[in-house]
Amino acid sequence: MDKCQLQEELAKLRHHLETDLVDRSQLEQWKKEVEEQADRELRQKLQEVNEFLQAQAAHQDTLEKIRSSHLDSLKNQLEERIRDLDRALGRIRSNQAERPFQKESTQAEVEKYKELYVVEAKSRKSLAKRLERANERLAEANTKLLWERHRSRSAVPSSAVIGHLTASPLLDSTGLGRHGISLGPSRSLGLRHLW
Repeated sequence: MDKCQLQEELAKLRHHLETDLVDRSQLEQWKKEVEEQADRELRQKLQEVNEFLQAQAAHQDTLEKIRSSHLDSLKNQLEERIRDLDRALGRIRSNQAERPFQKESTQAEVEKYKELYVVEAKSRKSLAKRLERANERLAEANTKLLWERHRSRSAVPSSAVIGHLTASPLLDSTGLGRHGISLGPSRSLGLRHLW
């Protein structure tokens, strides 16, 4: 092999070496860009999930306050009505003792108020049942909320992000747990669900 051939072979080797270095550098750059893009998408997804969970929790608290306030108001009204009936019965009994000549009329009024009292007692029993049903439905809603959070926890990251992660051996998939996020339900509760 003469000198010209040696120089030509050396030039080829240098060219291959430079090409390999460029390819490796470009490959590292691409890998870095893919990792950064996947990280940005994951952070954005986690932020959206956090915001949704905060809004859902605030909505749940508002519904609970409205329900509690409504039930307290109904309970107070019912108790006040029963006290009024008790006072009316007391007055009737007092008048009956003081005015025997109005016994028949008074007895009719007593029976009338007794009937009203029975109606109010039934109303209170009905209210208690409604309260029990509302509490049961609230418990069911909370159970669904916990289930949805558990189910949705496995839905992050998205399939696109997973594709990026598997394509890049330098991105450790165990790092996903560092964000510490739990997912919540997608459905909202209305007041009509409480009754």
